[in-house]
Amino acid sequence: MAFFAELLKLVLVLIIVLAAAVYTIRFGLVRLQPDFARAGSLLKTIERLPLSQRNWLCLVQVGDRYLLLGVSATGITLVAELGTGEISSLLAQEAPRDFKSVLRGLKSRYNPGGKEEKG
Repeated sequence: MAFFAELLKLVLVLIIVLAAAVYTIRFGLVRLQPDFARAGSLLKTIERLPLSQRNWLCLVQVGDRYLLLGVSATGITLVAELGTGEISSLLAQEAPRDFKSVLRGLKSRYNPGGKEEKG
């Protein structure tokens, strides 16, 4: 009799732990993702490119504009502001569409002579 009582307690605890895990995965982890957007939200993270452990470039859509942001431990810097036409022309080009190639295309567009800008 005591064995069945202990077994019942074990099964109940297991069910509670599994239910908590399912709830956490389904509702909790989604909110921790950086590109989690509510329905109708105007902000959307398009892509992120890590530059180092604490620095990265981030392409963010705000309405019909696109912002290329430099993100570091000390702050966020606007690198470039792009229109829908610029992004769609870059995405229409043939080649693998990853963030590096988009960034390379933007760099050549804004710096056609290939000279490094001082900043």
